[in-house]
Amino acid sequence: SISVPLLASLPEGIHTISVTAQDSFGNWGEAGTIDLSLDRTGPQAAVLTLSPNTLDLSGAPPVTHVRLEGYITDTLAAGIQSPLANAEAFIDSVGPAGTGFALFPSDGLFDEVGERVYFDIPISAFLFLSQGQHMVYARGLDAAGNWGAVGSAIMTIDRGTTDGTGPDITSMTVSPNPTGGAMWATLTGNASDPLALSNVAAAEYYVDVDPGQGNGVAVQAQDGAYNSPVEALTARVQIGLWANGTYQVYMRARDSVGNWGPDVSITLEVQGNGGAMVLADGFETGALGLWSNSVGAVTVSSGASVEGGLGLQADISGGSPAYVSSIMPAGESDYRASFYFDPNGADIGTGHHDIFTGLYRGAPIFGIQVERSDSGGGYEVRAWALSGGVRVYTEWHEISDAPHKLGIAWTSGPASQLSFSIDGIVVEELDFLDTSAYRVYEVRLGPSANFDPTASGIECFDSFESSRTVYIYLPLVLQEP
Repeated sequence: SISVPLLASLPEGIHTISVTAQDSFGNWGEAGTIDLSLDRTGPQAAVLTLSPNTLDLSGAPPVTHVRLEGYITDTLAAGIQSPLANAEAFIDSVGPAGTGFALFPSDGLFDEVGERVYFDIPISAFLFLSQGQHMVYARGLDAAGNWGAVGSAIMTIDRGTTDGTGPDITSMTVSPNPTGGAMWATLTGNASDPLALSNVAAAEYYVDVDPGQGNGVAVQAQDGAYNSPVEALTARVQIGLWANGTYQVYMRARDSVGNWGPDVSITLEVQGNGGAMVLADGFETGALGLWSNSVGAVTVSSGASVEGGLGLQADISGGSPAYVSSIMPAGESDYRASFYFDPNGADIGTGHHDIFTGLYRGAPIFGIQVERSDSGGGYEVRAWALSGGVRVYTEWHEISDAPHKLGIAWTSGPASQLSFSIDGIVVEELDFLDTSAYRVYEVRLGPSANFDPTASGIECFDSFESSRTVYIYLPLVLQEP
């Protein structure tokens, strides 16, 4: 047996194998030889035709099948060619090798280096495709086991009308409902483009207040790709961060020509959540399951710990973002957060960058920034808030190269306040801010923007806590004079 690693080390081409034998007296005989053809190159791209190549589906289908024909030949490389062994085809997207529908050899047998192939594709394969052009792909497999390059042909679907209407949402559900203290809920639904004129291209959801088309939270296609006029939709919603109450959750979808469909809503009862707490994570689970997303080189490690055994570390090398985010689709009008931040000797470079940010519909509205201290080897931090569309900043405050607990408190209102604390002490407040146009829909913990590209090192975070103010209204008691 010739080992696979040995064969893998040989170049493509013809290799001569020699075998000799020895008798009991120690005499070696003459060598016998045989040539081994080592073929590493697959067949050339198939040359394909479709008949018909245009389908008028404005009425009854004009044919029962579409004839796919092609010619596939194995590539001559290093003097080696192998006969064809198989061929397959796909519609619209190419799948893994061996998963397409099989093509037949026109002469009845795959045994030559060049083969004509065919398949009668049932008309049902095209009936639910969107209006416009669609690709049919095919490729061959040679006897050495090499799949070849993909060839293609174009099928045009004509449904006799112009697409001016977006997809409809049906069968919308959310579970569990009521939530009963669950951290996550699953939102599902189906999107279908009227008359199958276009593929569904995207979907989103929002809670209570419409942020505008394209600004909601993305919903995924259950099969992993938006490539059909009908799509099953799913989204994982972190309802454990919401205040208890009744919410309207809306979903809508967009087609491939840009039409948004109508919004459809469902009522969600959030129950059993802690009233004031939004999110608390000391990273002791070793995972980031409480967060909606992570971006860049951010990991949980023992070296980043300030309290407990684990913390969050973010690599700022090269000036790339490295943060975790928490999306709050219901929005918060009163938000406060605290966390440990350790510069950990990181080389921030010149300038400053954001280490905590609150966002409204993707736009930053408050945050905390860090930079190197002007006075030497330490660091300094400041907070800021957006007021009437203009950033207002606190002064820079010195911190040492060690863990410090940073805190921020923000409210929405026409004359609101932002409070900034270091190690439990309020160091500065920004007053009379006009934040009435904003709510917090996302926060990002970690270096997320405004980097010096020469920055390097690791920043550490731990013991993140965020909360909202819960107002309890007591009955007014009037006393007679």
